[in-house]
Amino acid sequence: MNAGSFRKRRILLAPFGQHTRYVLRNYLVHTFVVLQALLCIALTIDLLPQVEDVLSSASGLNSRDRAVRLLWFTILRSADLMPAFIPLAIFLGVLWSEVAHTVSRERVLVWNSGRSPLRCLIPVAFLAVLFGTAQFVFDAYLRPAAMDAQVQQQLGSRGRELSRGLSREAIWIAFGEDLVQARIAYASGPTMHDVTLYRLNADGRVREVDKARFAVPASTPGHWLLNDGSYWVMPPEGPPTPDQLLATQGLGVSATAFEQRSIALAGNPLHLSLWGIGPEYLSPDVLRALMRDVTIGDSRSLFIARLHFYYANSLMPGAMALLAAALSLMLFAHRAPLYTQLATLPAGYGGHLAMKTFVLLGEHDFIHPVVAVWLTPIALLIISALMLAGMERRRRKGGKFDWEAPGHYLS
Repeated sequence: MNAGSFRKRRILLAPFGQHTRYVLRNYLVHTFVVLQALLCIALTIDLLPQVEDVLSSASGLNSRDRAVRLLWFTILRSADLMPAFIPLAIFLGVLWSEVAHTVSRERVLVWNSGRSPLRCLIPVAFLAVLFGTAQFVFDAYLRPAAMDAQVQQQLGSRGRELSRGLSREAIWIAFGEDLVQARIAYASGPTMHDVTLYRLNADGRVREVDKARFAVPASTPGHWLLNDGSYWVMPPEGPPTPDQLLATQGLGVSATAFEQRSIALAGNPLHLSLWGIGPEYLSPDVLRALMRDVTIGDSRSLFIARLHFYYANSLMPGAMALLAAALSLMLFAHRAPLYTQLATLPAGYGGHLAMKTFVLLGEHDFIHPVVAVWLTPIALLIISALMLAGMERRRRKGGKFDWEAPGHYLS
């Protein structure tokens, strides 16, 4: 065969090739190992104070059923705790795999095959799709369902704390310009018991006080029915007299009794039925329903931030995986010194911490909730893309990798 019969062949992209499957398998194995380690630590801290309580609540069951109850509680707590660790576990898992490729000299074989750094990112793309989908499902559906099961079955401290029965103590609730003090029966509609309603003027002064034994939502939206109570209205001519002030304390002076009274109250029954439950335990459909209620006030930012968080956080696994891969390609192209590995770890934790910090800022309206929630994943993707673009630009200029100066393309 003469030399002319040889043709220059291009290296074609094979998204499902042997190298992709091999690297993806390593990513998955290392990520699951890290995720299990993080989850075991979190479960140990979370379960130890609650094990005795869970078992004592099942004192009438036999040993097997008590073990099953404890296992079920562990599964529910895992579904609640695990979503917070998925992006960080992916960063550490990908970094672990990339360091192992460098140390084992497998990366040398990859470079010698003519594969560019960008073509080494196909496994990252598959990992991003796989864990991004899992992240969304856990955040938006499995985590709320797990907490709902704990509440319904009264499992653990959170299950009792968020009980939907009649609240033991009166709760203060702001509905627009009105203040309500009442005990809430969440599971029955909901209803308010032992109600005291303070209706305020625009300047914040009391203009009316209503007391009722209980209140239920009326058939007319935005109205409630007060039952078996009385009300007092401030005279328009000036401040209340001492006798009228006594009426606001329930002594009955100048108060008008009623059996049932319909009042306009900016209180959404759905919002009231979920009172005390954090937005992280609400499904997207419930959050959208709450966001349509313009009377929620400060809570609206919580619901907006959480709804967008479900979608933005599904990008975090891919963003963290890409960040780990880009750092590895840049820093561990030839060798992986321990000090460099340790110096790389804060980048992953920084991304994890930045997401939590900006979400909190958005929930409390320090930053627009939509901007705050999407800022971290988009910033991580841009930073990773810039690092990869810089490496690809240097590669195209030189076309040769200097193994004596690891991590740098010759120009």
